[in-house]
Parts: sequence; structure tokens; C-alpha cells
Amino acid sequence: MTRLSADQPRIHYVMTHATQFDGPCMAFVNRTGNVEIEAFFTKSKNGAVTVDREISTTPQWQNVTCGYQWHETNDQHLIAQLKIIRFALRDSDLTVFAGYNRLAYVLGAIWGRLTGRKVALRSDSVLLYGQPGGLKGLLKRLGLPLFLKFYHVYFCTGKLSREYLIHYGASPEKVFAWPYNINNELFYDVAQRRSAEVEKLKKNLALPNRFTVLGIMKFVPREDPMTLVRAFIKMRQAGTDAQLVLVGCGRLETEMKAEIPLEFKNDVYFTGYIPYCDLPLYFAFADIFVHTAVKEQWGCSVNEAMAAGCAVVTADTVGSSYDLIAAGKNGYVFPAGDSSRLADILITLASGQNDTKQMGDIGREIIQNWEYKDIEQSMRKAIDFLYE
Repeated sequence: MTRLSADQPRIHYVMTHATQFDGPCMAFVNRTGNVEIEAFFTKSKNGAVTVDREISTTPQWQNVTCGYQWHETNDQHLIAQLKIIRFALRDSDLTVFAGYNRLAYVLGAIWGRLTGRKVALRSDSVLLYGQPGGLKGLLKRLGLPLFLKFYHVYFCTGKLSREYLIHYGASPEKVFAWPYNINNELFYDVAQRRSAEVEKLKKNLALPNRFTVLGIMKFVPREDPMTLVRAFIKMRQAGTDAQLVLVGCGRLETEMKAEIPLEFKNDVYFTGYIPYCDLPLYFAFADIFVHTAVKEQWGCSVNEAMAAGCAVVTADTVGSSYDLIAAGKNGYVFPAGDSSRLADILITLASGQNDTKQMGDIGREIIQNWEYKDIEQSMRKAIDFLYE
């Protein structure tokens, strides 16, 4: 199979729906003119997901289907899925499948390989949370290495997903980077460009000028907001002057509020769900951002905080921490679920022993190496590898 165009290779990307990360990325890649990318959504309505099932809320994303061509089906029957995948396999230099947890994606990759198409897997799976045991584990250990051979190349989202792919038999030279990068420009220098909006927001929230801990998360067990609440309470009980701003919603909200002692009720602010485009304003006034998720293969809010110049503390179960956090320089990592250790870190940061402003500046420098342009270059490298 020869390339369709030597100048502008064509990539077709099969995924469930557009996101606030991948949508703008595909638009950027198309604008460069170096790669043409087209999306094929297999579980969407007007390109987007209708409801986030974890929090029963419709995500308020903007412009996630602008700047690139896309096709979709919301029909979950296997035949309907395979029809759009068959379309995706046509007239492309490389068809990329987002994961292998859907039967249609598995059959599509096998079908593509057997019919002479170039196919790739983009995976965010990690070994961090352990692997299944028993019969399921045995089948995975024996079957996944064989299945991965159907792909010509692989795209990983970070260090941990690269290790996962190689662990299950992918050749290291065939693994290329396609991380969950964000639109860094949306978060850069918000305090300067939108300072009036930041001050207005602080006034609306009635936030005094105190050390501010920020949590942006779903209030569900997977993201473990209780650990942050408990760590903040310990922080205040130790006499540290601080306030906690919690952005999000979910079924644990009542439990979170009940956990806070009466004397600290006025130190914790619940904002509710905030549209994505307004999140930079919250990062702009925070001294530290905390991500406590007990299972998060990547965690784009870490990128967002760093792009906004905010120091970061994450659980060791947040995948992006292994790529983005330089301990003591732009943030810290704590054992997941350990509210005492998290409290100790927050107390140290609030004491001024570490300059959180300087840590935020270092984080902003680090995240400049995680841009959409780096994904576009990685796509070119994968295509060149396939057709050299």
C-alpha cells in the first residue's frame, strides 16, 4: 500500500465522541497543513457525548467539532458500528482506533489489517492498577499480545501507557506519542489577560485573600474528593490559615459537606459544575491544585493547572504525574487515599517553605513541551515509519 499523498498524509481516527481535548487538537493538526485528520464517532450525537454518566450532567464544551471533518453514528448495534468503521478504513494512510474495549473496534482493526489497510491503536491503558487474575487474566496474558500484532503502529498517551503496550508485546520502535494534550493557550497567563474577570469571580465567591487550595473534579468515588476534604480539615486543625474551593458535582457532595466541621464551614466553597471555558479563571486565583483520583489513566486537569501557572499535588494513581510532576519543583505526589500525607504537603506549601508561584512558573515551562504541535509531529513520525 502506497501513501495517498507525500505532502499531507491522511489519518482517520475512530473514537466514541469528540472531547474538549481531542477536538481542538484535530483542528490544530488540520490547520498546520502537514497532516489531514478526519474523525469517525461511534457513540455521539452532533459529535458530542450527551450525558456524563458519572455525574449525570451534559458536559458544556465549546468548539469540539470545529476545524475538521467528522462523521458519526449513535446506533450501538454492531452492524451500524462496523459500517462507519468500514468508511473510516477507506482512503486513509492510517486508521487509528481509540482503544480496543469495543468489539467493533477489535473487528475493525482485524478487518483493516487483513484487507491491506494500515491500522494503529491509541491506548491509555496502564499497569498501575494491577491486571486481572484467574481465567480472565490468563486469557489477557495469552490473547492480547497476539491481538496487538494486528496493528502496524501504536500511540501511547504517556510513560505508563507506553510501558503497558510494550509489556504486552508492542515493539518499542513502533510506539509513538499521542498524549492528552490540551489547548495550553486557553490557560496561559489568564491572570494577566482576564484579570478583571478573575477579580470579579473572587468577589462573587466572597473569597478573601488567603492561601487557596483548588479541587476540580467529579464528586464520585473514583476521583476520591473525600481525601481532599479530610486533608483540608487536618490542615485547618493544625492551625494553617487557608481556604478550599471545590469545583464540580456528583453524588458524594452531601457526604463531603457533612464531613466538614462547623467551625470550618466558611472555609470551604462549593461552586457546582463550571463550563470548561471558565475553568482558567479558577486556576488563576489558586495557590495549589490538588488531584486525588484513585484511578485516572492520565488526568488532563494537571495539564490545565500547569498551563495556568498553578503548582500541583496529585495522588500516585494519577497517570500524568509520572510524566509531568517533578517532585519539589512544580508539585508533589502523595500516596492515594492518604489524607494525612496530603495534609502535611499542603501545610508545608502554605507555610511558604516552597514558593508556589515559582513552582507554577516551572510547571508552565514543563507543559510547553506538551503541545498540540508535538502530537502533529508524532503523527508524521508514525506515517514516515510506516512508509519509509
